[in-house]
Amino acid sequence: YRRNLPSSLEDPGAGAYKTEGDSRALADLDVLIGCMEYNFGKTLSRIGNLTAHGEITFDLLYAILAPGSIVLGTCSSTGKPRAYRLISAKLCSYGQTDFYLVECETLAAATVRDEGLELEDTAATFPTPAARRTFGMSQEMLKIRKFNGVTKINSLSVYPLEFHTDSAAMKAKLVKRGRRWAALNGVHHMQYSGIASRQTDDQHRMMKYSVSVTPITKRRLFVDIPSW
Repeated sequence: YRRNLPSSLEDPGAGAYKTEGDSRALADLDVLIGCMEYNFGKTLSRIGNLTAHGEITFDLLYAILAPGSIVLGTCSSTGKPRAYRLISAKLCSYGQTDFYLVECETLAAATVRDEGLELEDTAATFPTPAARRTFGMSQEMLKIRKFNGVTKINSLSVYPLEFHTDSAAMKAKLVKRGRRWAALNGVHHMQYSGIASRQTDDQHRMMKYSVSVTPITKRRLFVDIPSW
């Protein structure tokens, strides 16, 4: 959070800090920032110099993994960029390997019977349980493996959207794709030939299938799976 504090204080937004309590909290925050700069000035300087060039080291990785920020990862189904909201990041070790375990949440579609999603009831739209689908936030665990020296932030497996080479264009692309995906909710007459996927029961592996759905097949779904 420290990286964004100065800009937040300079542009607090309309109507901010109107109450006496807000003013007191702002004064306390100034003291906190001063204390941080006095005690951790060298570390903050390193972080500032690295991030200004879009770079980071593994020992300072925590500085760019702020809870609540939007990060980019890769969709396990499509291999395309996917946006997540970062919940937490924890430095872990397994054997002699260090890595960051990044807990995130992302938008997902599911039936109302699925567990682990914060869903809204859509009974009015989809009266039968089998057809009722809605959207909610699903949690995923991502990893950033240890690396040596200085590396580009946007080369990491998970990194903040702000460090993308064109973050505005990437955000617009993700929003456009997300709206197209959400529009498929419900029953549609479609023609499709390509890859589909589903998550295994243990939730740790994604299985891919070759799918062909056309009007000629009279609404049949042909799936080519490894055990076919």
